[in-house]
Amino acid sequence: MDTERLEMEAETGGAPRGGPPSLVSVVVRSIGRPTLDEALVSVAGQTYPAIEIVLVDALGTGHPGVPDRCGSFPVRLVSQGAPLARSRAANAGLGASRGTYVVFLDDDDWFEADHVSVLVSALREHPGARAAYAGVRGVAESGDVVHTLNMPFSRDRLFAGNYIPINAMLFERSLAAEGCTFDEDLDLYEDWDFWLQIARRCEIVHVDRFTAGYRVGGDSQVGLSAQPDVQHRARRRIYEKWLAVWSPEETDALIDALDGEIGEQERVIRELSVRVSEVEAQLAAALGSFSWRITQPLRRLAWFLRGSRRAAPGGDRQDRVAPGASARGQ
Repeated sequence: MDTERLEMEAETGGAPRGGPPSLVSVVVRSIGRPTLDEALVSVAGQTYPAIEIVLVDALGTGHPGVPDRCGSFPVRLVSQGAPLARSRAANAGLGASRGTYVVFLDDDDWFEADHVSVLVSALREHPGARAAYAGVRGVAESGDVVHTLNMPFSRDRLFAGNYIPINAMLFERSLAAEGCTFDEDLDLYEDWDFWLQIARRCEIVHVDRFTAGYRVGGDSQVGLSAQPDVQHRARRRIYEKWLAVWSPEETDALIDALDGEIGEQERVIRELSVRVSEVEAQLAAALGSFSWRITQPLRRLAWFLRGSRRAAPGGDRQDRVAPGASARGQ
């Protein structure tokens, strides 16, 4: 990818030459978290000039007080008057979108200012691609970055597990008309399932830049914070669904990807074991040296007391042995 061209197009909103920029629908699934305002502010600050915000009322309470505009961008509220599960809320927003492109944002996550521009520009740079994603940082309440997701695209790796957060990817809305929708039978990993659908239909581009973030431990990142047994059951449901769809070649690719993932984790464990051993050896040496220094005054005191006993009348000859010498060597 031409980096200078990508950055230049990002600054100008990635607009097609000689024409208006394509509309991007930002679908915000919201359960009324206090962080919704921050999420909307991050959309209002986008450098891309043609955005609509589709705010999905996942609680079904009507979201009172939602503005008609967020910065210069219009806001449309989608509410069905009843609570919506994650997948159903995503489909409601997708169905209400009018943009050429769609990108999701949950109400406890955010975009950097150039997120939409960078991804639209990436798709313009790759005419054969219909989806693009960038890196995302996981940030703790302290503000520290504790996790990052920025892996190059690999269809085989995507078979093995999801590494693309939902706010990382921008895609053509026309994919929905071709059958790419969120599986409402899934209550976890629905984004992974959605990416697998897209990956079967088109090229996906990775942009090696961090342009979005999520709060570590937030509900929208349930796949990262769920209990291991819950994750296991959800992953099994994904595999059961897709093994009925995948060709033998795709299944072989999954097995290879899993083998590679296992091998990589085993390599990391081996490296960590070596480092632990090295640290333990260094710690033992440091403690030994520290022990020798810290006990030196006590040893000197002992030597002094032994010398004092030598000088005392009737001192035992055994007590006159110098430290480090044997009685036989005297």
